[in-house]
Amino acid sequence: MGKCAERRDIEFKTLDGLTLRGWFYPAGTKDKKTPAIIITHGWSMVKEMYLDTLAERFQEIGLASLVYDHRSLGSSDGTPRFEVDAHNQAKDTHEAISYVMSLPEVDPTKIAIWGYSLSGSHGVRVAAVDRRVKALITLSPMLSSVRLLNRMVLRDARAGLDKTLMDDREARARGEEPTYGRITSPSRDEPAFLPFADANSLLLRLKATVAPNWENRHTLQSIFNLQTYDPSGYVEAVAPTPWLMFQADNDMITVPDVELGMFEKARQPKEFELYHGGHFDPFEGEVFEGILATMVEFLKRRLKF
Repeated sequence: MGKCAERRDIEFKTLDGLTLRGWFYPAGTKDKKTPAIIITHGWSMVKEMYLDTLAERFQEIGLASLVYDHRSLGSSDGTPRFEVDAHNQAKDTHEAISYVMSLPEVDPTKIAIWGYSLSGSHGVRVAAVDRRVKALITLSPMLSSVRLLNRMVLRDARAGLDKTLMDDREARARGEEPTYGRITSPSRDEPAFLPFADANSLLLRLKATVAPNWENRHTLQSIFNLQTYDPSGYVEAVAPTPWLMFQADNDMITVPDVELGMFEKARQPKEFELYHGGHFDPFEGEVFEGILATMVEFLKRRLKF
């Protein structure tokens, strides 16, 4: 955390009684309220993986940030550990909105959502049904999880994957422990959800330096949850909430042409930026600074601060 940043530990409850934990970065006081943005991470990642840096930069321009770990990940409660439940992650965002609106430093009429990858999908789904959201930013969102899985899993391997998931599901119904798979590996020769060198290098480096509570594993049911999660039907319903979408031009996880095609179905107001790089490049260096400048201009204009 930067020397000048102010933050405090926070926690709030989900509707099913879990405690989610994170940080709040105030930018105002109870006498001078500011807009706020809710920031959550993509697949299995935890808040220590650059979200503190992003929140600090927003804080500098007078925008408060709520950063938290999704259920079963990082500092938040939830079992089994390391289960990615896209459906519940999206629903939990509504409680995060309620919580941040209750904070004395926050203007409850100016709430934004920021999401990356899978959490970008959540942002689309949430903004489409929760009009308390006044601006939406997504970075390389998985707008069609089903299409993504069909692309990532070879057709001749799909039957084997489906059997593995159902066998695990039946075992868990009998009270057995979950089966885990690896999130990342350096190549397709080593089975993992993200068998890409850039993902593997980034995630392992962050674990070694800033995020020791991240682990390179997720439950197999995390994949099943993704198979049954498709936010594409919400795209047209985001409006009239302003939406800024970023997409990498060399993305190996989401397909730029596919994602842009879906974004074109969204109604105005909407804005699009294509940045040069891959799925895991928007957090460092010139790419980050360029994206940040665009986000800041969008948020100031849309939230009017």
